[in-house]
Amino acid sequence: MLDRGAARIGTQLAGQPRIQATLMQTLGTAYMGLGLYGQSQSLLDAAVAERRKVRPADPAELAASLGSLGDVLTLRADYAHAEQSYRQAIALQRAQPQDRRDSAALARSDLGLGSELAGQGRFAEAERALREALALERKQFAGANEDTARTLQALGKVVDRLGRPSEALPIMREAVAMQRALWGAQPYPDFADAINDLGLLEFEQADYGKAEQAFRESIAMKRRLLGEKHPEIAMGLNNLANVLEDKGDFAGAESAYRQALAMQRELLGNAHPAVANTLNNLAFLLYDTGRIREALATERDSLAIYRKLFPGDNPEVARILNNVGFWFVEARDYAQAGRYLEEGLAMRRRLFGKAHPDIAASLANLAILQVATKRYDAALSSARTAAEIWTAALSASSWKVAVAHSAEGAALAGLGQYAAAEKLLLASRKILTSDAGTFPSYRTLNQLYLDRLYRQERAAARPVLTTADARVRPQ
Repeated sequence: MLDRGAARIGTQLAGQPRIQATLMQTLGTAYMGLGLYGQSQSLLDAAVAERRKVRPADPAELAASLGSLGDVLTLRADYAHAEQSYRQAIALQRAQPQDRRDSAALARSDLGLGSELAGQGRFAEAERALREALALERKQFAGANEDTARTLQALGKVVDRLGRPSEALPIMREAVAMQRALWGAQPYPDFADAINDLGLLEFEQADYGKAEQAFRESIAMKRRLLGEKHPEIAMGLNNLANVLEDKGDFAGAESAYRQALAMQRELLGNAHPAVANTLNNLAFLLYDTGRIREALATERDSLAIYRKLFPGDNPEVARILNNVGFWFVEARDYAQAGRYLEEGLAMRRRLFGKAHPDIAASLANLAILQVATKRYDAALSSARTAAEIWTAALSASSWKVAVAHSAEGAALAGLGQYAAAEKLLLASRKILTSDAGTFPSYRTLNQLYLDRLYRQERAAARPVLTTADARVRPQ
C-alpha cells in the first residue's frame, strides 16, 4: 500500500505542492517505522524540497519535514547531514513569534538533535539539547506524556554514557513508568524501546534477572508490532545475547548474536554502528570461550567500521582500541598492545578530560601491560589513578576498582614491596571472585599475580608473610 501511494504522489498531486509534501512526509515516516530507511529518506528529501518551493513558505511545515529527515538520517548514521537538518528545524521554530511558536515541535527537534549528537559520541552537547527538550515538555504537559517519556529515555541513556549510572537509572525508570501508564499491556514502539533501555541499565548494574525479563518483554512486544525482521528486533536479540552470555549460556548467546548480525547487515548494510556493535559483542563471546584469534579478527572488523563512520575522536573507537589492546596483552604481543592502548587512552583524554570512568578503564589495562613489561613504577601510577577515578565514579567496593588494585599490587610486588602487595591482591581477590560482573580474565590475572608474589617471596628468602588468616596459597 505504501509503495502504491508513493508512486502516485509524484504524478497525481504535481500541482498541489503543499499536499504533496505533507503526504511525502507521512509516507516517509511510515517507511521509517518499518525499518525501510532508503525509501524513507527519498520521500523525506523530496518533502523538504517541495516545502522549500512553496510560496509563501510555511516555517512550521518546513521545520517538521526537516525534523523527520533528521530522524531517518540519524538512523542511517549520516550524522553530519542529520545535525544540519535538526539545527535548521530548530532555527525556524525559534524564529517564530512566541505566541505562534509550537513548543512541542521545538522540543521534538531538540530531542532529535540530542539523540543525533549522542550517536556521534558528543554526550555533553546531547545532554544540553535533551534537558532543553525536557524543560519545554514539563512546562507544557502534566502527567504521563509520550514526548516527555521519549525525552526521559534518551536523557537516561546519555547521562549513563557520561559516567553517571546512579543518576541514569531513575530517569529511565520514570520513562518506563510513564509509558506503562499510557499503554498498559498494549504494545507500542516507544514503550518497547523504553523497556529495552531499562534492561540495558539493569544489565550494567549486574541485575541479570531484571535485565533478561526486560529484554524478553521488549522483544515480544516488538515482534507483535514489527514482525520477525526489523532493526529493532536485531537490537533486542543483541541485548538479550549479552545477558545470556553473562549468565553462562554461551550457545544461546552466540545464536542470538549471529541472528542479529545477519539481520542488521541485510537491513542496514555493513557500514553501520549497529553492525559494529554486534561484531564487538560477538568478539567478546568468542574471546570468553577461548577462541582468541577469531575474537581478535572480529573485533578488528568492528573497529574498521567504527573508524570509517567516525574518522576523528569517538568513544566507540576508543572503547574498541582498549579491548583489542588488552587482548594483545593476553596474547603477549606487547608491542601491538601498547599501540592500541596508548591510542585509546589519548583519544579518551581528548574526549573526556581526566576523571571519566572510561579513562580509568584505559589506565587499568595500560597498568596491566606495564606490569607485564616490568615497568613497575609506571604501572603503579596508572593503576592508582584508575582506582581513584573508579572509586569516585562508582564505589570503593566495585570490581573495577579491584581490577586497578590488583594491578597496583602486582606493581608493588615487582618493586619488592611484598607485604603491601599481598594486602592489595588478597583484598581485590575477594571482590573479584564474589562479584558476578567481573570479567573472568581479571580474576585469572589476580591469581597469576598472587602466584608470582609468593614465588618472588620464596626466591627472596623472606620470612613467611602473616598478613591474614584467609590467605589463598597456590595449589
